[in-house]
Amino acid sequence: MQKTHIHHLLSLSYITHFVAILGAFLLQYIVPFAQFAKYQEIGFLLMILGTWLVFYSQYISRKKVMLRKDITLLTSESFEHGPYKFLRSPTHVGLFVLSLGFSFVTGMVWMFIMSAVAFIVTKFTFLRQEEKILRARYGDAYRGYEAKHPF
Repeated sequence: MQKTHIHHLLSLSYITHFVAILGAFLLQYIVPFAQFAKYQEIGFLLMILGTWLVFYSQYISRKKVMLRKDITLLTSESFEHGPYKFLRSPTHVGLFVLSLGFSFVTGMVWMFIMSAVAFIVTKFTFLRQEEKILRARYGDAYRGYEAKHPF
């Protein structure tokens, strides 16, 4: 059985959000839905916030991976850096905020719906697999972190 890596699961999340965006455009073409008023300023702010959260989360994750070499020294606090102090999966939240912002920029109801669908799919498929890997790799330290940060 091939070992699944966290970065592979993360790439599947990116792909899911991209496919959702393409699907929204296709749905809008096939089944035109009335568009809501465009809130471009809010949308752009959400897109900037979402992009920042994705990049910052990845930066912190890579930077702190060196601290996790000796897993016997880990505590639940070992995972609490940057946005990980508040969210267990800030990259996924960032992707959702980014795609949600795009729905505000375009004013497309389908984009809004597909953003939510992509978030739910990634949360209940890829995130569950990712957390299973992290529990197996980091044991009680990660379980303690999960207990403190439910989302």
